[in-house]
Amino acid sequence: MPDPIKKTKPLTGYPFADPPDPEKWSKCIHCGMCLDACPTYQEEKLEPHSPRGRVHLIKAAGEGRISLNQGLFDPVFQCLDCRACETACPSGVEVGALIEEARGQLYQAMPPRGVKGRINRLFLRHFFPNPGRLHALGRLLRFYQQSGLQSLVRKTGILRLLPEHIRKMEAVLPPVPKRFSRQTLAEVTPALGEKRGRVAFLAGCVMDVLYAGINEATVRVLSRNGLEVAVPRGRFAAGPCKYMQGIGRPQKKWRNKILIRFCGRMWIPSLSMRLVAGRR
Repeated sequence: MPDPIKKTKPLTGYPFADPPDPEKWSKCIHCGMCLDACPTYQEEKLEPHSPRGRVHLIKAAGEGRISLNQGLFDPVFQCLDCRACETACPSGVEVGALIEEARGQLYQAMPPRGVKGRINRLFLRHFFPNPGRLHALGRLLRFYQQSGLQSLVRKTGILRLLPEHIRKMEAVLPPVPKRFSRQTLAEVTPALGEKRGRVAFLAGCVMDVLYAGINEATVRVLSRNGLEVAVPRGRFAAGPCKYMQGIGRPQKKWRNKILIRFCGRMWIPSLSMRLVAGRR
């Protein structure tokens, strides 16, 4: 995680563009119905890591009662952005949107520095937006896992020479599949039975390489529910990936590219596609 800026006056309020919308946080009635739906709260049982707690912290920062520091950073960035809480909320609080907007403020107030910052920028700017480079990296990771190199590296303790966040990511690295979803999914998967509509499905970046099976299963479910599924080819992953990490809103060129490709009567089901298309 980015280190807080040291020896500077703490920032209060939201001084940067695109701050969290007060109308969103004002809907929260603190009823707690979101708690059972939140996986991070169920795991940690800490109020700041619940949807209700996160909304309260985001509101407090917006009102200048707390500063943009690590105390706000941890709850906001540890949110999975799954939005399960939104289905349980009787007031319709857009927790996911608030989280994404708060991340943008925190990223600008506390930008990643040093080696971690350089690695972060390298992947977000040069790997995630480029499927070819990401696939090459995926093949290297698969070789690392299947050749026995991973076991050797772990036994020898070489990982201790790497930054802590790299060690943590290596420890939870899932098995890399033999083929990626961009390679296995057809550009158009027909609907099974009576056709009810047509949808666009974005394979994504990390999902495409590490969780291809989930993408494939999603397309099968959509198809069996009577939907024709179109999987766009090209570089569509950079905008939402940066946005959900708090680096900024999707660039207009990415939004326009998708709208031009998929204009007309097509439903865009995935969160990533909605973010790039500007559909909040």
